[in-house]
Amino acid sequence: MDEQYPEAVRLATCIKKEQMEKIADCKANPAFEAWKYSETKTIEMLDKKVRKISQHLKDSKVNVTETAVAVNYVKVSSAEIPESVSVFFHFLKNFI
Repeated sequence: MDEQYPEAVRLATCIKKEQMEKIADCKANPAFEAWKYSETKTIEMLDKKVRKISQHLKDSKVNVTETAVAVNYVKVSSAEIPESVSVFFHFLKNFI
């Protein structure tokens, strides 16, 4: 329990221990567990995720180079765009 942050205990229901171990270090005893954020573990976990996604994109033959921006778009004529989407983009254009 943390008197300053009494709702912190709710975090325990948001993440599993196996997930927490990927981003934090645990100090445990029979009475309680204390977790301390680990930047090193977090970077390692994110690095693994990026490498896995990158490999999947390469295996799927998705162009992921800097020049891929235009290649990955699908060209459609304005007649193919539903009216609701067209209205949204018109609104967005005026809003920005």
